[in-house]
Amino acid sequence: SLAVLFEEHKVPLMMKRLNIERNDFPNGCPVARGTPTFACFRGPDVPPIKWEEFKPRDLVEKISKVFPVHADALFEPMDELQGLVSKRFQFFTQLVMWTIELQKLERLVAEVPSAYDGTAGGPGPDDESSDTQEDSAFNTVVSDMMMLDMKRVDGMAENLKHLQSEVDDVEHDALLMGKMLAEAIAQREDAERSILGFAGASRSVAGT
Repeated sequence: SLAVLFEEHKVPLMMKRLNIERNDFPNGCPVARGTPTFACFRGPDVPPIKWEEFKPRDLVEKISKVFPVHADALFEPMDELQGLVSKRFQFFTQLVMWTIELQKLERLVAEVPSAYDGTAGGPGPDDESSDTQEDSAFNTVVSDMMMLDMKRVDGMAENLKHLQSEVDDVEHDALLMGKMLAEAIAQREDAERSILGFAGASRSVAGT
């Protein structure tokens, strides 16, 4: 989004995204593994400068100071963009939580014991094991989604629209899976009542 904004306002600053996994650092680029890390290049005759890590609002203020000629035209749209960062984080968090919830529901639907196989009412996992599994699932989902998110090259507006669509889709899937779980439990309970009723009737016949 910043790169497009700079191009629109003829700002002599080009944004380049480096892939640290491929080590595609230009010659002379300060090597850093922090995220995000900004390095400012001013040409082959000037050593590059690594900017300290900062929050989005700090970046807006820094660019306004480095390019004061464009500050008036840039500050408002840049400030609007940095204000959307929290909204993007909110959507991303919602997507993570709904994805985890969907996975839980899918697992529960698959694990609903059948009244005919003798597993109904069996012992479940202990709390510690369950917590460990949930933590592991959470970390896996977050890691996978961050890897996918890092590969996207869309702007802020497009990314927000994408995340909102993803949240809507996974929320819808979770609701459907919840209905499937409720139906599976209801069917199991009906089957159990049928079995218990048949057993009671058999005992009554035998007693007579």
